[in-house]
Amino acid sequence: MLLDEFMARNRPNSNISLILLSDIIVRRATQIKFAMKIDRISHASSSVLRLLAELNDYTNGLYPSEFNELDSFAALQLSHVLFLGATVNNQLIGCGAAKNMGGYVELKRLYVSPEGRGKGVATILLQNLENHVITLGFDRVFLETGIYQHEAMALYRLRGYTQCEPFGAYSANPYSVFYVKGF
Repeated sequence: MLLDEFMARNRPNSNISLILLSDIIVRRATQIKFAMKIDRISHASSSVLRLLAELNDYTNGLYPSEFNELDSFAALQLSHVLFLGATVNNQLIGCGAAKNMGGYVELKRLYVSPEGRGKGVATILLQNLENHVITLGFDRVFLETGIYQHEAMALYRLRGYTQCEPFGAYSANPYSVFYVKGF
């Protein structure tokens, strides 16, 4: 609700209105002060390794190990991979990678820690990775995610991804969903 709408619906001298009004102001101020930095991750700091371990624990808790293809930090540092991190207040809260597979690009390891969720971090990481794919000259990008990652699937659909058949070396399995987006 916009502040003007709130004021029109509530009497300014009501105690309830004042409490709610202060809550709106605090929330709006918090949103305005939110600052995020997106950088290439190039060294294995403790925060990077912690975030990747958190991601591994998360996916290992959802799926059988034989269906988890978890790229290591070393694999994310190869020359054909762009590995990005999202930092807020000097704390790494998200990551994602674009992996050039030769004939196509695959997005990998897109993850936002629980404390960073709901702030648009995944969307901003995704936009940066998509921009990288475009600068490489590709007209589409692929990704694979798990069937239990409903928030991720909703984000991908919202950003224009459509479900597709398995691509590259993937084969169909009961735990994976495959997406493609054209530019």
